[in-house]
Amino acid sequence: LNITYEVVFNEKLIPNSKYVNTANITEYYASLTAGSENYVDPTNATYHSTAEVKTSSFDFSKEYVKSNDTLDSLKNLTIGETGIWYLNVTLPKNLNVTNLTIEDILPKGFLYTNLTISTTSENESFKAFLNDFTVTNKTSTTSNGNTVIIKFNKDYFSSTSEKFTITLYSVVTENATSREVPSVNLTNKANLKWATGAENYTISK
Repeated sequence: LNITYEVVFNEKLIPNSKYVNTANITEYYASLTAGSENYVDPTNATYHSTAEVKTSSFDFSKEYVKSNDTLDSLKNLTIGETGIWYLNVTLPKNLNVTNLTIEDILPKGFLYTNLTISTTSENESFKAFLNDFTVTNKTSTTSNGNTVIIKFNKDYFSSTSEKFTITLYSVVTENATSREVPSVNLTNKANLKWATGAENYTISK
């Protein structure tokens, strides 16, 4: 016996969340006679089954582009030059985006200067969502550089898949640990976070 049915999720689904559907056999009789014995043992796992559904997640990437120095557009950076970084985000469709925050942890010796947010979307409500954000620049007490926190102040229901790019600029300062060592590769990390209630989610790149 196969029972096939369809369900429609509401607008409160969160990206990258798991939802468990449980089915139970509650009654089984050997006879149609009234008062017949129900043979289902509720403690027997044979009469229970679950299926898990996982919602789509964000597509998140970070890339170093080049120097912003018009005389030197190479990817290598020296003291005083400003580097350009892209944070690319794609929102999954038909999901509710809540408390969206992006943390960009710069390498030691890099100082955040400014950023812009752009999209090719013509969706006015999505553009309004992108335009309402706050930026916090935290000085690190560890081996990292500045931590730039971009927090979007509104929630957004993405009825269609939407994309946006954060272009972030950071300058190499004199206290960069690699200033006397040429061709040193430094690690740059970014976290995309969102939350709902007690649940918190993070994608790191």
